[in-house]
Amino acid sequence: MFVKTALTLASLLSVANAHYWILSVDGQTSCLRDFPNNSIAMNPVTGSQIYNDDIVCNIARPLTPAHVKPPCVYNAGSKMTVLWYENPSRHPGPYAVYAAKQGSGPLKWSKIYEEGYNAVTKVWSHDRVIANGNKFDWTIPKELSSGLWVFRIEHVALHGASSPGGSQHYMRCVDVEIRNGGSATPDQGYDFPGLYQPNSPGLLLEW
Repeated sequence: MFVKTALTLASLLSVANAHYWILSVDGQTSCLRDFPNNSIAMNPVTGSQIYNDDIVCNIARPLTPAHVKPPCVYNAGSKMTVLWYENPSRHPGPYAVYAAKQGSGPLKWSKIYEEGYNAVTKVWSHDRVIANGNKFDWTIPKELSSGLWVFRIEHVALHGASSPGGSQHYMRCVDVEIRNGGSATPDQGYDFPGLYQPNSPGLLLEW
């Protein structure tokens, strides 16, 4: 099922730390999009940066075919596990995965997964990641059609989100080839930049 709801809130405070990024996807690194200027660290996207290309894949420039990486191969319905550098104890907040089908036109994104607070286990997503050795795992929808995709994997830190523009966005894009997929190509048509506003639901806490 493709997700249409806003990001879930995490009402915890902490100290910011910019040295927090995705190291690998199931041990693979070749399909990870590069950071800005090939730097070693992923800086948070925050404030007015949500209005520019930084919010797409943490790359301070438009995406072009030159940024495409050799895809990692996954079957639809299989699990993907992302390893983060450092645990998110200083970055409380939800996770989301957006997907865009690769083609000749601009990328149009759809949310295919999100995780905030689990009312059954009573555990926040970032606590689960910490307990899982800094690993965020999620299941690719089995309905997702086969072909070449870009997955935008994002963690939103909300420790500073008591005022508009205070949320911090940590994301990295992954080039993926989906095999044995279904017939669904999600068409939510989200734009990055454009989807987020400083007071978007899930990005602004009310204390």
